[in-house]
Formats: sequence, structure tokens, C-alpha cells
Amino acid sequence: MSVLLIVLAVLCVLVGIAGCILPVLPGPPLSFVALLLMRWSGAAEFDSRFLTIWGLATLAVTVLDYLLPAWLARRFGGSKQAARGSL
Repeated sequence: MSVLLIVLAVLCVLVGIAGCILPVLPGPPLSFVALLLMRWSGAAEFDSRFLTIWGLATLAVTVLDYLLPAWLARRFGGSKQAARGSL
């Protein structure tokens, strides 16, 4: 079972790295899921504080990644259609 979780974690990291380049894939959440899978497999000992901090960082980056372009488009004179398109 732990080998399966490790393999899934490696796949999540690889897809997360691809998500840094491809806008369709959510890179940070997949990388965080890889951290969780590694902890559940027993291969890595991450404490709760570490995972909480990285979970909050992942949440912040994901929210900013989706909402900041729309806000900036409107802030610097873009139309409503430009803001919707950036979402």
C-alpha cells in the first residue's frame, strides 16, 4: 500500500510541475496532495504544523492565481470581458 501511495505522490509532483507551465492543471494543489500522500505512506515524517503552513500557502497561491489576473485587468483599465477572460 505504501508503494502505491509513493507512486501516486511522484505522479502528483510531476503533474504539479507540469501545472506550473500548463494553465489547465492546478500545480500547487497537486503538489500539496503529494506531500499528504508521502505522509500517509510513512515515507516522510511531516508534522502537522508543517502541513498546515504549506496548506495555507497552497490555498493563498491558488486563490491569487485565479483571482489576481481578473482584478489587475479591471484595475488597469481592462473591460469586463477582459476580466472574465482572465478567469
